[in-house]
Amino acid sequence: MALIEYQVNNKIKLLCGGSLISGKYVLTAAHCIAGSVLSQGTPIGVRLGEYDTTKELDCNEKDPFLGDLECAPKNATITIPVESIIPHPLYDPVTKKHDIGLIRLKDLAQYSDYVRPICLPSQDYMLKQPLVFNLFVGGWGIGSSTHQSMVKRDLLLPLVKQKDCQKYFNIPQQNITLSSGQLCAGGEIGKSSCRGDTGGTLMYRGRNFEALGVMSFGSLCEREDIPTVYTNVYEYLDWIYSAITP
Repeated sequence: MALIEYQVNNKIKLLCGGSLISGKYVLTAAHCIAGSVLSQGTPIGVRLGEYDTTKELDCNEKDPFLGDLECAPKNATITIPVESIIPHPLYDPVTKKHDIGLIRLKDLAQYSDYVRPICLPSQDYMLKQPLVFNLFVGGWGIGSSTHQSMVKRDLLLPLVKQKDCQKYFNIPQQNITLSSGQLCAGGEIGKSSCRGDTGGTLMYRGRNFEALGVMSFGSLCEREDIPTVYTNVYEYLDWIYSAITP
């Protein structure tokens, strides 16, 4: 998982997520690197291996009963400058289509126990019957409060059939027609991705973790019963392979 750093005047803001797919590339949403987001800040760096954004040393409880802490080494979190941004050339902020993009890193990410790439999907899981349900999403988005989470969290979400998802967006204010390049997950009360999570990855855990979707849009915590829409990564494999260079 990755956090994108944006330069805002003389400050750094964390507005979007992404995922490492190779030593040089991060997969994210096009709206995180093109369009109106650029009026809020300029993507300048990608943070990898992060857990708690407020601490230099990341620790977690190894045993909650004993209070034992398990800590990562100080160099577990790394920040790599952005070399270039590659939004999908057909991205449309109105229809939300083709909301996928790549960030090329200036330096090669060094893999460790805390920094690893996720696999690209081996098949289109929307065609798999019955639909898989063990899908994960994670990020540092807004939680139960109105503030962005400082600690990385994850959530198990169900995949939603597109025909069931479409009805939530057949309203006059939006009237968005979903395509094969999009998929939906979530829609359960008390479980939702939120603002600040966009660009992050919907993951399927099989033999390895695979990046099924890139978080695009939805209610994003405003209404937890509405599924979140993700860009279907499998539909864009040809574009990803054509866009990356050694």
